[in-house]
Amino acid sequence: MMGYRYGAGGWAYVFLMGSSVVLWVLLGVGVIALVRYLSDGGRQRPGPSTPEEVLAGRFARGELDDAEYRRRLATLRRVPPDDGQPGLDSPRPGVTPPAG
Repeated sequence: MMGYRYGAGGWAYVFLMGSSVVLWVLLGVGVIALVRYLSDGGRQRPGPSTPEEVLAGRFARGELDDAEYRRRLATLRRVPPDDGQPGLDSPRPGVTPPAG
């Protein structure tokens, strides 16, 4: 009868133990993230920045054959008409589509 009269019950101990585990896990994840961020110099790894570079990468990996690469490259190098509707009417000025 005297065991639970003054002080926390069993659930309080379970809560405190669980919150301690959560705290240590969060601290560990934070330290790992900080080390990875600092070891990378805080820079993101550069990826292809233009659609043409993405297409060239797919061609280099062998995902596209020569004809498909040239067709898609020609499509990318065309601009939509001035009416705002997408289309393949005129090539970009100063860019020559590949011969194919």
